[in-house]
Amino acid sequence: MHWIYESGIGEERAALVDGGRIIQARIEREATGIRPGAVVMARLVRKIGTGKRAIAKLDTGENAIISALPKTLTEGQDVRVSIVRSAISESGSETGSELGRYKYALGEAVGNDVPFAPSPDLKMQIEADDIEIRTCTAYGPDLLSEAGWSDVMHEAESGHVAFAGGSLVMAATPAMTVIDVDGESAPRPLALDAAKAAAEAIYRLDIGGSSGIDFPALPGKADRGDVAIAFDAAMLGPFERTAVNGFGFMQVVRKYMRPSLLQIVQADTDLAALLSLLRRAERGGGKGAITLQLTPAMSALLESRENWLKRLEKSTGRPVSVSADAACAEAASFLSEHP
Repeated sequence: MHWIYESGIGEERAALVDGGRIIQARIEREATGIRPGAVVMARLVRKIGTGKRAIAKLDTGENAIISALPKTLTEGQDVRVSIVRSAISESGSETGSELGRYKYALGEAVGNDVPFAPSPDLKMQIEADDIEIRTCTAYGPDLLSEAGWSDVMHEAESGHVAFAGGSLVMAATPAMTVIDVDGESAPRPLALDAAKAAAEAIYRLDIGGSSGIDFPALPGKADRGDVAIAFDAAMLGPFERTAVNGFGFMQVVRKYMRPSLLQIVQADTDLAALLSLLRRAERGGGKGAITLQLTPAMSALLESRENWLKRLEKSTGRPVSVSADAACAEAASFLSEHP
């Protein structure tokens, strides 16, 4: 087992690989905000409810919801805070759509004896696992693609996960990630296969918090128990779950420290597509100028992040230009003048 790590344009990428396949994929975008593990100072802005929680402004400039507050602490006072969950952007949030929501980072008040700690980037996070890390560069073998990175990213973007005999449809809602099981097999074998697929997908797509899995209804208690056993056998890492009820529903809870790959990719699909294109252009080879053919939305995103073009030019040693065409609203590609 080993991690593959890539410091890409606009985002860091990491994949935990076992037996040649990705069992967990992680992404950290630039300007993601404060991350779990950071210990910083914060100033209380407003207490919430009974006063045990509050909105606070961190010394990094962003807001967070803080719990475990000392009773004596009042609004306007400073407190040392340990971050336990990153901020979460739900679908539409990053582009300013009214359909999206933004959830503040979560933290806990700690004593002054707890040392300050920087916000760990993705490289620091996976180094803490004490597992071998193999670095993927734009000039060497594409280790991520060889392990199936594009397939995992397609799962994150589409919410569809295929398995023998059926498929999962995954949707990240404000309350939980909902997983629906679909297939043509008889209910028992379909549910057993889906249990394994769902457990692997939850871990692979780094889904924390609450997930609800809607299996085919199984009237027999023993059959429902076998489905739960199959899920347990395939699930990695700490988790809790309910039994499968008579309607086929099971709830799973994992520690919620950061947005899942589903949430990151689906929060802004134009940004995800742009970053994927920049990765392909960086690895595209050839000589001469590069032209990025972008949708208008992707072009606008790139204009707001001018350093990404400079980084692509520096990485490839080639000039890069942009062509935005409203007629190609759903397509994007890159061209090299002299392949």
